[in-house]
Amino acid sequence: MKLAGLFIAISLAVELVLIVAMASLGTTSHFNVSSIASIVVWSLMATFISIVLFATVFLSIMILFQKNEDGNLRLALALGSINTSIGMGLAFLMTSPTANQLANFQGIAGAHSVGVSDGGPGLPFVGWSTVAGDLRVGHFFGLHSIQVAAIVLAASLVLPVALRVPLLIAGNATWLGFVGLVTWQSLRAEPFSSPSQLTLTGFGVLLAVAAVVFALLVLAKRRRIS
Repeated sequence: MKLAGLFIAISLAVELVLIVAMASLGTTSHFNVSSIASIVVWSLMATFISIVLFATVFLSIMILFQKNEDGNLRLALALGSINTSIGMGLAFLMTSPTANQLANFQGIAGAHSVGVSDGGPGLPFVGWSTVAGDLRVGHFFGLHSIQVAAIVLAASLVLPVALRVPLLIAGNATWLGFVGLVTWQSLRAEPFSSPSQLTLTGFGVLLAVAAVVFALLVLAKRRRIS
């Protein structure tokens, strides 16, 4: 596990150095295939972030087998880490060239936005498109799954013991469902800030399923105890 953590630290450090280096040269790092040098940098970034992804998946699995840790803590860390890995993997959806880029190649292959070119009107601070889909939404919420898992774990501590594991499982699964929903929304070229009736219905169904799953897990837990 320590070795996997070292791989993650080194890979992220290299990733940041490459991003800063390209920015200092006055050009972009992401999706930039305008020259041999840019392609090399972009390929290296893809390689090192893939190392981070696979190392995180490995850590998630190993956490489940750490018998010396509290069971609820292990479960929360493992589920949160797996969800974070999925959120990380969603970035690969951005790396395919758009139809417009293929028709009018200008050295960029890939985009954050779906339905419009990058760089249009966006939400304050995060910059997510307010006129079309934006794949950074699901990527962002997915990456922060580990923090959500920590919040769910903290919330579970105020509940009776029989409700803690069901909350951890249902809570983290619901969050993953939310990440999937906002990604689906983006792929339909719909802004996160302007959800359609279809998207709102999806959120409602997700919450209903979450409640049912939580109830079933609680019943199963109580049967095992009794």
